[in-house]
Amino acid sequence: LQASGVSLTDCAPNGRKEVADKMIIVDMLAYAMDHPAPRTLVLISGDRDYAYALAVLRLRRYHVVLVTLGNAHASLVAQASECLDWYTVVGQVGQPVLARSPERVVAEAEVKVVVTATKKAGAAKKGAAKKGAAKKGAAKKGAAKKGAAKKGAVKKGAAKKSAAKKGAAKKGAAKKAAVAAKAKAKVKAASKGKKTRAKANAGAAKPASKAPATVKKPMMGGG
Repeated sequence: LQASGVSLTDCAPNGRKEVADKMIIVDMLAYAMDHPAPRTLVLISGDRDYAYALAVLRLRRYHVVLVTLGNAHASLVAQASECLDWYTVVGQVGQPVLARSPERVVAEAEVKVVVTATKKAGAAKKGAAKKGAAKKGAAKKGAAKKGAAKKGAVKKGAAKKSAAKKGAAKKGAAKKAAVAAKAKAKVKAASKGKKTRAKANAGAAKPASKAPATVKKPMMGGG
């Protein structure tokens, strides 16, 4: 650059922001003050913050050439008198460069924006379709889990009911057995009491036995 007559300027930030951008704008305006129109200014940048400065210079009949990349913002390109592609300029050093009008650059940028928006919309639709399919799959899995849970609950409830019925039947059988045992015990006790009473009555009905008569034997001998 120095061999081509370009002077280099060190832009020390010193803790400040956008120092280089502000210095470039000041240098362009200072050049315009020192060199009345018509003159040509060349700006190599893609920052749209220069759009206002380019618009002011162009309104004052300065020919503004913008050298930038193909993805430069349309608001910057629209303010230039002509726009050159950076890679084209670098690749054709020493050869004439074909410039593009700002209108063409803006049209190309708009086409790129439309294509990008279309791609993004298609990607968004695909993403939405995937999300919808995922939600449907999740809903189906949730419904299947709920159905399985309901079936399990029904089975558990039926098992509990059958177990309760079996327990109630066992308890009823046990009660019946206990009642039957008590009845048998009562019958046995009653039969024993009858036998005891009958024996007692029989003993009371028998006559008292008389004492045997004593027979006196005659004594032998005189007397």
